[in-house]
Amino acid sequence: MRITQNMITASSVNRLEANREKFNRSQQVLATGKRVLKPSDDPAASKSILRFRTRVASVTQYRDNIAAGQSRLELADDSLGMVDKLLHQARSIAVEYPAGYDDDTRQTAADAVRDIYDQVKDMANMRYGDQYIFAGHQSDSPPASRDDAYNATWSGDDGDVRTAIGDGIQTSLNAGGENPFRTDDGTLVFDTLRNIIDGLEAGDPDAVAAEVDALDRSITQVRDVQGKYAATYDRLQTTDVHLHRELMNVETLLADTEQADLSQAAVELQLQQIAYESALSATSKIVPQTLLDFLK
Repeated sequence: MRITQNMITASSVNRLEANREKFNRSQQVLATGKRVLKPSDDPAASKSILRFRTRVASVTQYRDNIAAGQSRLELADDSLGMVDKLLHQARSIAVEYPAGYDDDTRQTAADAVRDIYDQVKDMANMRYGDQYIFAGHQSDSPPASRDDAYNATWSGDDGDVRTAIGDGIQTSLNAGGENPFRTDDGTLVFDTLRNIIDGLEAGDPDAVAAEVDALDRSITQVRDVQGKYAATYDRLQTTDVHLHRELMNVETLLADTEQADLSQAAVELQLQQIAYESALSATSKIVPQTLLDFLK
């Protein structure tokens, strides 16, 4: 087979292009610090890198969910802690009234319970971000409201608000939808407070005293839900510790698989630069640069 000038030129250009690609790749490796720039560089490593990155993204999302869940639980617990204090204040008023209040003291006490009622309502309507945390699945609107006569309306539901904290693992952020403002017999704490207000307004100590047991049940309900929140918080904290350790391990594996040895990459870049410059020089001598050079 006759070797033509075109064949020599094409071969030289192809070798030059190959050297240039190797030189460019060495530059990219050193610039990015990564030895695998595309799947064809190392198919097996690329598969592992994809798996590690997917796991990092999943674990990071789980940890974000846990952090948001803990913040929500902290706010809910603080709110219920305030409710507990307020209900104890109302209980003290209800217990002391039969011992003898004059009319002025009785009216002051009624006003104090009204204020307690509204503060408890505010706690029931507490929001985390744009969600009402005690409203169940009806989290777009406040669950507790009242009319001028202090008759309460509860518009929330018993929906269980859950979040993912692991592969196929979810946990409740609202005690399985249990309502801290409603006792097991279905009594809203607002109805109990309204009855105390009405008893004080009417000057009926027996009516007020009759609500003490209901108030105690409401206090117990609030504390029971707080206990469930605390258990969930502890679970989230334990899970987050485990996920943090896993994330560190996976990130280490990812770095070991993906990252380049920078000192070796620097040496490789120098070698590829020399090879490229040599190929460029050799090609310039082989490939005719002009038609006149060819005709000589």
